[in-house]
Amino acid sequence: MRSPRASRFVALGACAALIAFVANAPVGADSSVAQTAAPLSPTPQPRNTVSATPAPDDAIEVVTLKAAVPGLNGAPSSSANDIAVTVAQALQGQNLHVTVPPNGTQLVLSGSTSAIRLAKNLIDQLDVEQKLVVLDTEIVEVDESVAKSLGLSFSSPVVTSTFPLTTSSVALTLNLLIRQGKGRVLADPRITTISGRTATIRAGDNIAILTTTGGGTGTVATTQLQTFQTGVTLDITPVVNAGNFITVALHPTVNSLAGVANGIPQIATRDTQTTVAMHEDETLVIGGLIQDTTTRTTTKIPLLGDLPLLGRVFRNEELDGQRNELIITVTPHVVRLVTPAPSKPVPTGTPPGDEGTRDARGNGSA
Repeated sequence: MRSPRASRFVALGACAALIAFVANAPVGADSSVAQTAAPLSPTPQPRNTVSATPAPDDAIEVVTLKAAVPGLNGAPSSSANDIAVTVAQALQGQNLHVTVPPNGTQLVLSGSTSAIRLAKNLIDQLDVEQKLVVLDTEIVEVDESVAKSLGLSFSSPVVTSTFPLTTSSVALTLNLLIRQGKGRVLADPRITTISGRTATIRAGDNIAILTTTGGGTGTVATTQLQTFQTGVTLDITPVVNAGNFITVALHPTVNSLAGVANGIPQIATRDTQTTVAMHEDETLVIGGLIQDTTTRTTTKIPLLGDLPLLGRVFRNEELDGQRNELIITVTPHVVRLVTPAPSKPVPTGTPPGDEGTRDARGNGSA
C-alpha cells in the first residue's frame, strides 16, 4: 500500500506531463482544450470599416439651357426638369448625377468626366430653343344672312371652312357688322404660348340648374345643384416650322342649353377640328358654327290678358327664330427674342506707363 506522500507525487507528475503535452502540440492538432477555454476570456475584434475615396477624374460642370424658361415662385423650369429626367434615364448606370437648381435654367452635372461628356452631347440634342407665338384671336357672333351678304359664307354648318385673308379686310368686315348692330364680339383675347403647346380660350357662362332624382315608391327624392358651362371654347396649338411657317391646329366647341327634359338639362354641342398651314401674320377665318335661337314675345292687355280661357283673346304671342353664326379669326405672330450683347468690363485705374495726364502740348501733370 502506497503512502499518501507517494500518491501526491504521482498526481503532480501527471499534471506536469499534461501541461507539457499541450504546450508541445503541433499547429493544426486537436486543440479542443484551447477552444473550450476561449469563450471564457473573449478578445475584442476590430470592426469592419469601409472608406470611399472619390475617383480622381470626378468633376462638376454647369450647363445653361437655351430652351428653359424660368418657373414661377421659385419653381424649376419644366423643360429643365424634362431634360434632366431624360439624361438621367439614358445614362443610367454611369457615374453621373444631374441636379436642377431652383428657378433655374441650368443643369448641374457631377461625376466622371466621361459621363459628363456623354451627358453634354445628349443635352445639345435635347436643348432646342423654343419659339413663342402671339395669337390675336376674335370671336364674333353675327346673323347668318348678314354674313352671307357680305361674302362670309360657309358651305356647311358643321364643317369648318378656312381661308387666309389679309388682316385689314377681315377687320373691316367684322367692324362693319358690329357698328351696324348685326354682330357682337364675344371675346377678343391676345394670348402667348410656346410653339407646340396648346392655348385655351373660353367665352361663356356657367349655368346652375337644380335637378331632382328619385322620389318614387320607397325612395327619397334627392335635389342637387349641377353646373354646366355654355359658350365657346377654343383650343389652339401653333407649331413654328422652318422659315417661320406656322402650322395651326384649332378645335372650337360651342355649348348651349337646349332645354330640360324630365329634370335633366339638355346641352347642345357643336364642335369641329381643323389643321391649317399658313404664313406668319396671315389671318385664319373659321366659320360654319350655326346656333338656332328662338325668342317668344307676348303682348297683352293688362288684367284682361290674364283671364283664364278668355285671356287668349286679349293676348298675342309671337315666335321669332334666328340663326346666328360664329366667326373666329386667328392671326399668329412669331416672337423673336433678342439676346443682348455681353457688356465689356470698364477699365479702372491708370494705364501702365501713364501715371499722369498729358495736355495737348504733351506736358504731363501729376
